[in-house]
Amino acid sequence: MITEVLTKDTIRLMLYANNRDEAIELSAEPLLELGKITSEYVTQIKKSIDELGPYIVVIPGIALAHAKPGESVIEECMSLATFSDPIAFGHKSNDPVSVVFTLASQKKDSHLDLMNSLSKQLIKPEFLKMLFTCDNVDEMLNFIRQGENR
Repeated sequence: MITEVLTKDTIRLMLYANNRDEAIELSAEPLLELGKITSEYVTQIKKSIDELGPYIVVIPGIALAHAKPGESVIEECMSLATFSDPIAFGHKSNDPVSVVFTLASQKKDSHLDLMNSLSKQLIKPEFLKMLFTCDNVDEMLNFIRQGENR
């Protein structure tokens, strides 16, 4: 399920960001380039965090950037960006962030299967280690693919 949306084109590893907004923009960039989301979607993500706080930092070091489903999403999609230097998102217990997944949905519940698949991987210590250390997209994809088959 994850590898249906995460591809070589939607994964970027060991990037550098100066702050939270830049990290979100870099994570969403492949989805913008592929025409899967509009720039308005990225603006909505940042606005939601400004209004609600860093709720997207779901576990230590990992953020799941998203906004409400709607017209700014052209196609269901997800990207993955890792950062060489962790970034403060302002979360009391889960900062700093080194991994940002950007998830975009057109409809309210259409992303639930994907979220379920991702959450099953995020509880595995070996998956987390790979997310925090991998610098090769092919290795990352192979690892995710193998994890989905277990």
